[in-house]
Parts: sequence; C-alpha cells; structure tokens
Amino acid sequence: MPPTLDGMRGNPAANFTDGVYTSRYLNEETTFYRAGLSGEIPGRWWSPDAPTSVEQVMNDKAILPEWQASPLDSGFEATFPPGNAVYEGMTAPQTAKDGTIYPGGTPQVFIPDVAANAQIINKWGFELVMELDINILTLDMLRFSELLRLMNKFALAQNYESLAVDLRADASPQAVKDVREFILDSFRGGMGGLTDLYVQKKDGSLDEVLNAEYERVLQKLTDFVNGV
Repeated sequence: MPPTLDGMRGNPAANFTDGVYTSRYLNEETTFYRAGLSGEIPGRWWSPDAPTSVEQVMNDKAILPEWQASPLDSGFEATFPPGNAVYEGMTAPQTAKDGTIYPGGTPQVFIPDVAANAQIINKWGFELVMELDINILTLDMLRFSELLRLMNKFALAQNYESLAVDLRADASPQAVKDVREFILDSFRGGMGGLTDLYVQKKDGSLDEVLNAEYERVLQKLTDFVNGV
C-alpha cells in the first residue's frame, strides 16, 4: 500500500469528502482526465471521467475561482503506468470567497508523481462547449425532429431524435463534436435541402406559424454548427 497522505504538503486529504480515501498501486496502465490550462504541465488532481465544460468541472470537482491564475480552458487525457501510486475518493465541497458553494461529490484521483509518469495522449479546448447548454440544444433537436416529421422526413427526424437522447446521456466533447458534424452533414442537401423546405398545412398551403418556428430552430442549429 502507498504511504498515507498525512503530513503531505498542501494537505490533499482535506480535498476528499470527510478526508476519506483509498490508496493503491496501479496494476496496469490506466487512463485519467483533468481540466487545466492549455500551456501548463498538468497537476496532481485527476478524475476517471472526462471534463466537458468549465462550469461542469468547477462544480463537480469543487474548483474555486480564486485557485486559478487564469480560467480553465482545456481538458486533458493521460495514461499512467503500472506501479503508480494513486489516492481515490469523493470530491469534498468547497466554498468560494463570495460564498458560492461548489458541491463536488464526484470521484477524483490524487496522483503525487504526475510529472514523471503522466503520458498526455489527448487534449481539447473548451471554447466550443463552455457556453453550450446541452439541455437547450437537445430540446431544439427534438423539436426539429417533430417539425421534420410534419414534412415527411421521417428517417432524418428519427436520427435527430436519437442523437438528442444520446447527447443527454453523454455530453463529452467527442459526443458534441459528433452531433455538430451530423447536423452540418444534414444541411448539405443542395437544392431541396433543409434550408429549402417549408411546413405545409394539409391543403398544401404554407403554415406560417409552424414554418416560422422551423426557420427559427434551423437558425439555432446553424449557430451551433458555426460555434456561435
């Protein structure tokens, strides 16, 4: 078993809920994730789950604004070799100077020997996802699916619906990227594509109310694709 965290500089044990953690030596190469700054050497706190946005990681990992010299802007994925000492537990809540509570409550991993052992295998920016509200995006996709069905675009409507449901379950950067690429691809229809469609009434005339809604949601999805 690795040595305890008692007396270690910075008192890392206090960052685990009630100071409770387990320790072990990795018996195989293991992947962990963290958020940080794009140009920094990653620190000693990691997680089994990948960060998806600044807001998400600050709340889930109880990262206070005053701890940051600059705002978090990147996610990191790294592998650690067998034999590396790790300390695992739940993230303790923290209270900022302004009284804001960052709840934590998710798994985190403390790894003392990061500089010597971490092998960074992936890094991504938060620029396109930090302002993204997944709930609003998926609601727009579901409504767009309903409007597509009114235009007899049943297969495409089902794809939009399925992706919206999947995105609610997995809002990782890769999942967001996949959805963005799908929506962009669905817009590439040329003549008769999505931008040329309109919602009709049963008599074939333009349904001005629903068509206005269709154009509004279409524009919102276009903005998402363009990173607006």
